[in-house]
Amino acid sequence: DEDLAEFIGERFERSGREVGAALEPLLELTRGHPQRAMVAAHHVWERTGSGKAADEATWDAASAAMFTELEDSFERIWEDLSANERRVMAAIAWGGPRGGGASLYAKSTLERFRLSKGSARDVRAAARWTCES
Repeated sequence: DEDLAEFIGERFERSGREVGAALEPLLELTRGHPQRAMVAAHHVWERTGSGKAADEATWDAASAAMFTELEDSFERIWEDLSANERRVMAAIAWGGPRGGGASLYAKSTLERFRLSKGSARDVRAAARWTCES
């Protein structure tokens, strides 16, 4: 994150802008991924006037624009998933640190998302995507 912060800050400064308060949420969202960070920084930069510093409102507008831009591709990916793949994805998203906190294989998670332990395990093992649950 330090390298990305320095790189982004330098690029903003070269164009007479400051990344300002948008830097911390940008780094938090992109978690060190260079391509995601550059896309996010681009959206912040576009919304930061010359001689200005980005603020929380700038970040809010930039992140909203980013997710709007990605919405169609996210929807296509979701539509290509099987019913069980969708359930597992939803369960992982729900069970993470911001959600219910239960693991994918917890009885409460399996019941909530109408999954068997075997189905959840099989989908996760064969996933075309990765997860941290």
